[in-house]
Amino acid sequence: MCLTSQPLIHLNARGREWLPSPMSPCIDDPIALKRCDSDASRIVLMEEEWFQRDRKLLKNLITPKSDPDCDFKTCALNKLPEPIRALSSTEITRCTKHWECVTIATKTARRPLLVIRLAQSVRDSFGYDLPIAAFDDGPDEYSKEIMDKIAEFPFLDYRIGQHDDYGIAEGRNKALGMVKTKYFLLLDDDVMMLNTTDMQMMIDILDTTDASVAGGELAKRGNMIAGFMKFGYFNDPAKVRKMGIAPGTCQKMNRTVPGFPRCFQCDVTTNVFMARTDAIREIGGWDPELKILEHRDVFIRIKAAGLKVGVCRHIQLKHAPPKENDLEQAEGYFDKRRRASTRFRALGQNRWMFQGSFMKGGLTVDENGAWPDIERSGGFC
Repeated sequence: MCLTSQPLIHLNARGREWLPSPMSPCIDDPIALKRCDSDASRIVLMEEEWFQRDRKLLKNLITPKSDPDCDFKTCALNKLPEPIRALSSTEITRCTKHWECVTIATKTARRPLLVIRLAQSVRDSFGYDLPIAAFDDGPDEYSKEIMDKIAEFPFLDYRIGQHDDYGIAEGRNKALGMVKTKYFLLLDDDVMMLNTTDMQMMIDILDTTDASVAGGELAKRGNMIAGFMKFGYFNDPAKVRKMGIAPGTCQKMNRTVPGFPRCFQCDVTTNVFMARTDAIREIGGWDPELKILEHRDVFIRIKAAGLKVGVCRHIQLKHAPPKENDLEQAEGYFDKRRRASTRFRALGQNRWMFQGSFMKGGLTVDENGAWPDIERSGGFC
């Protein structure tokens, strides 16, 4: 039996054509039942290889011995990552034309005007276009007026799926599958470039070091999540397994990226980052079961795979989300974003054997990466 992907609507300046999803080749290997949609109307069959990928990462971890505060397998991730290394001159291949080595990847949910706005901000800020891989929920087509606006950006590859609710993770995987460059820049659809956005520094980090991810932040919002992550009980007498993220610990640890003194090594960053396309594909991209709350899961797998993350907080982009009744806002968008999070939080946590999570700023960090002043957190994020 051979299962092939369902067709997508492919909209760009070259006209309209039907193309198969590049992320879902014909499946003739063993398959596993991965997910039923909430309305049980569709069964998604995933390749056994993908189904087992994140399990393999966890299986390969070794539970630390003699640590009563962290005695489950994910605790093996508590060690500091290997420092980011500068590449030798023979290892460096410079990117000289941005449009040949970077693609913006974004998932949208019936908000094409925001994607068009993002494309215009690239043109206005840099004076040229970048490839943009945009994947949208379906199934309906847009008006001729919107299609004409999309066609004004020849590097904008805008595809509409057949289903009305892919979720953030699966949609990002679809966009990632459309990328043909060695790097991609992950952005939400309501983000815009600024004249001061230093995309060149992100490229330089990936060109000249062995980092796989180079993060920035949103202007006036900061990078509220950039920091190190840990797992454990955190002095909880109830022995609840938790994941903790400590924003600000990257700067305090002061592991600068070689050649970039304003950039620091972290475990996790916000959804403004450039990454090596092949490296993120190798870990499977985002878990398609997680329609929301996908962010922590992908960075846990990035860390488990030994990929290195650098963050430059002075590289900033603008976050300009529309209001609920704005023209750019799709009907039902907030319902998708506000859906019950309990199921998706539980899915992510069960993957990595913890039961709750918290984010705590202002923590100190010692030379071994420990948080000596950590106390039991009162709230989960």
